Amino acid sequence: MCFSNCVATDISDVAWKQAQLGLSYGGLGLCSISHLSCAAYIASLSFSGLGSADNPHLVRSIVRYNSLVSPPDGSSVESILASPIPQRILSQRLDDHSFGLAIAAATDADKARLLSTSASHAASWLSVVPSVGLGLHLDPNELQIAVKWCFCHQAHIAARLEAGSGLTPGLDRTRPADVLVRDWAQGKPAAFDIKVTSPLTPAILAEASRRVGAAAEAAENRKHTANDPKCAELGWSVCL
Repeated sequence: MCFSNCVATDISDVAWKQAQLGLSYGGLGLCSISHLSCAAYIASLSFSGLGSADNPHLVRSIVRYNSLVSPPDGSSVESILASPIPQRILSQRLDDHSFGLAIAAATDADKARLLSTSASHAASWLSVVPSVGLGLHLDPNELQIAVKWCFCHQAHIAARLEAGSGLTPGLDRTRPADVLVRDWAQGKPAAFDIKVTSPLTPAILAEASRRVGAAAEAAENRKHTANDPKCAELGWSVCL
């Protein structure tokens, strides 16, 4: 209920399961205690040296844990006692299995969204310490839109064409830089082109549902095709 109030929308069971995943899996890290309790108990006993093969609680925890992970990631009392495993590893295996189940049950659109939100550094914005002075914060409306897109597929956001930078008359849509750094390396300018794309657009949806980063890669290739010749003509480096 509290999370639903924060994002101002109802959260489906599927979206809530995703939110419970770690950040590297496209989740929010809102871990379920009941889901992780067996991993925590197993790790604590194995590292403390207090575990034993005749401990019924440890045996039940391992049985429960093995029911929540893929068979190759299962554990036994003997392996846990012989070689302690950190809770981080045990929890990661739980997330691996949960993420795999989510992907297997998802539509193409949801697969594309899940793969995109689990891409490397896709969740970095969630780890940033918010600072109004540095501009590193989201207002409530921005946060709601961001979370809805990641988990609810209810934020219908349409991208707009780039507007002119104000440095040239009118709308200059041919410029190769959103930000130009005049002295980037060895006196050579660098053109930074910032692109926001979506894996849910019809042209890339099928590929984005199969491969992490497909939408970003396609957008990057289009930008290079459009901007590299002009940057080369101007003697600029290109940074996307």
